[in-house]
Amino acid sequence: MKFQITNHIGVQVTDVEKAATFYREIMGMHILMQRKNEAEMICGDTVFHMEKSTGRKTFFDFKVDNLEEAKARLERAGCNLLETSCDQGKSYLVSDPFGLKFHMFQERA
Repeated sequence: MKFQITNHIGVQVTDVEKAATFYREIMGMHILMQRKNEAEMICGDTVFHMEKSTGRKTFFDFKVDNLEEAKARLERAGCNLLETSCDQGKSYLVSDPFGLKFHMFQERA
């Protein structure tokens, strides 16, 4: 079972427009996509995805080679998983026992 961190980071912000302006003007990021409640920017080869939320959490992406095996392994270790979907297909939002949140997916064949 292999977990690989990707070059995608997600953050929750209360004001997407202001956050996108800050990261573009102050940090020099380039906007890939911007909507009312979300924006994607790029910094080097890292995609920085912002979504409107009061949660203010940061999410990392992990790619796995077997999604169901990874799910079972994480659940046995005390993680909570919520099934979601993404561009790659089925995925999970994971809450680990230490408070970290991350997204996990398996690439389509």
